[in-house]
Amino acid sequence: MADSQTSSKVVTPSLELLLSDIIDYAGTFPPAVLSLDTAVELYCAYLGWGEAWMLGRFVCLPAHLGAFDEYHDLFEKNAPFRVSVLVGDGRPANTFFEYLERHLDAIDAFRERHRESVYVETLEMSLPGDLLSTDVITIDRFARDVDALLRRHNLQHVDFFLEVTLDENVRQTLPMVAGAVSAFNREQKRDGPGRAGIKMRTGGTRAEAFPSPQSVAFVISTCCAAGVRFKATAGLHHPLRHYRASIGTSMHGFLNVFAASVFASVNSADEDQLVAILTDEAPSSFSFTDDALIWQGKRAGTESIARVRRDLAVSFGSCSFEEPVQDLRQLGLI
Repeated sequence: MADSQTSSKVVTPSLELLLSDIIDYAGTFPPAVLSLDTAVELYCAYLGWGEAWMLGRFVCLPAHLGAFDEYHDLFEKNAPFRVSVLVGDGRPANTFFEYLERHLDAIDAFRERHRESVYVETLEMSLPGDLLSTDVITIDRFARDVDALLRRHNLQHVDFFLEVTLDENVRQTLPMVAGAVSAFNREQKRDGPGRAGIKMRTGGTRAEAFPSPQSVAFVISTCCAAGVRFKATAGLHHPLRHYRASIGTSMHGFLNVFAASVFASVNSADEDQLVAILTDEAPSSFSFTDDALIWQGKRAGTESIARVRRDLAVSFGSCSFEEPVQDLRQLGLI
């Protein structure tokens, strides 16, 4: 197990706001594929690091919940142990809710066993693919049905994120889903816990799993315009975009993605400008002062950064916490 070697460098307020609570740790998922024992132990160790302010939730599958009993002492020591559960696999809508209810039953039992020592904070689910050929009203109804099921399980406080595939149809499907999610949040008067959002996959173990910068920019701009929060997953281990020969493609950087989100909201940056931020590989382009994030001379103040992280760009899932931390140290940012 690696030990933290926290730098003595003082983290600027703008960087701390941009990266606070940003990494949802998914150590059991590819490419790390750690055992549950190892992943839980590492996550708890990271909570003791000086960089723990960047650490978000522990990402797991419903199947993991039954195996968590042996970690009860660790949960109590690190209470509340914050969890994000993946509860959907993209199956058709007509079988989705029976499938979801089984997982919510498992979550109920998990919460009953561990009480206040654990907190299921978010649910992540793939939107049933057949809904993408419907309309905003149908997807809004789906979100309301999910919410009704969550209420029956006393999980109405839990945020849920619907994963949308960034394929060749994304410019038709994403605005429809974002519109439905926005309508749901307005109808339910959700501006705090219990909001629906969108999840995008930003990478994987193969080159074709990485969406283009144009697709990522489209997600950011669409969510920003609709007032819908998003979270990202996979492929964001490193701060800045760079080419990875072992995969055969360029990987997105988490500083690029979250800085682009800030400027989409603050400066109303269009998609071309967002692509420019997303594809910028130069560390010198990004600077962080006490009162602003600066990209190539454009500024976004700390209040705006905090608002964007609260209301637009939530977090990203990563099977590594150490790699992002090490890279940020090498850049001299932490």
